[in-house]
Amino acid sequence: MFDAPGNPRHPATWFTMDAPFAYLSATLNLDAEKLTVSRQQPLQAKYGVAVWDGTVDAADIDRAYHTWLELATSQH
Repeated sequence: MFDAPGNPRHPATWFTMDAPFAYLSATLNLDAEKLTVSRQQPLQAKYGVAVWDGTVDAADIDRAYHTWLELATSQH
């Protein structure tokens, strides 16, 4: 999962678990610091998910992240 640089509290605080099922979430660190959301200041966040079938190296992940970033920042 990728966290956009413009998201609140970037970089994300991730929560993961693998039992009794797999779960991955960007938490915004709300357990440590509240976040006020209002009509005037709505919560806006972008996250990306990349999935591979097999093993990839850090360079593959980095390329996918930067490609996603270009796409995510060009869509307004």
